[in-house]
Amino acid sequence: MSDNTADVTLERILELKGNDTQDAFGKKIKMSQANVSKMLKGTPPSAATLIEIAKAYHVSVDWLLGLSEQKEHTSNLDVSNLTYSDVMAVIDKLYENGTIQMGYDYNSYGNESDPGMLLVQDKILLFLLEGMDKLSGDNADIAGLWKDKTYKAFSNTPLLQWSEKVDTIYKQNMPEQNSNETISKLAKDIREGNVKIMEESNFTIFPENDLPFN
Repeated sequence: MSDNTADVTLERILELKGNDTQDAFGKKIKMSQANVSKMLKGTPPSAATLIEIAKAYHVSVDWLLGLSEQKEHTSNLDVSNLTYSDVMAVIDKLYENGTIQMGYDYNSYGNESDPGMLLVQDKILLFLLEGMDKLSGDNADIAGLWKDKTYKAFSNTPLLQWSEKVDTIYKQNMPEQNSNETISKLAKDIREGNVKIMEESNFTIFPENDLPFN
């Protein structure tokens, strides 16, 4: 890696890291805080590290190396280049991740599942889809502005591995005002373990004067 390339790569890594601590950044890219510190001080990242950064932040390795100015956000996805194999692979991975449930049908009542039905279990993805649905009949320019703003807000928010535990944490910590900023922050807090499941009390607390045996 040339000095110029190394400088560009470090600059772009710092851009992605943003205000995250070295420890938080390291968790996202599967690297110890000590090695993150070395990298930020000039030690060139390995190919494996570049791949982990690209995966965590949805950018291309070429962009990290300064070989391209295209970050390759999801908003720039070219459907014409996709194959059915690509789509099936994505659906399979989302199923394994708990993001979706395949063959789901609310009206089946125990009958055979419908392979054409997909249930979105990831509440953060559902929040985004609901926002998109609300604008589906609006002016195309307004919908386009919403997409640009939303894609940018979530471009550095890695997909969570959805589970019953994550679902419970999300429901218990849902912000009063749902917005791109509050939901993406909650996703970050869940990923970094900053929020936990709150234990629910199994008994009711009565005011002293309202005790049922008084």
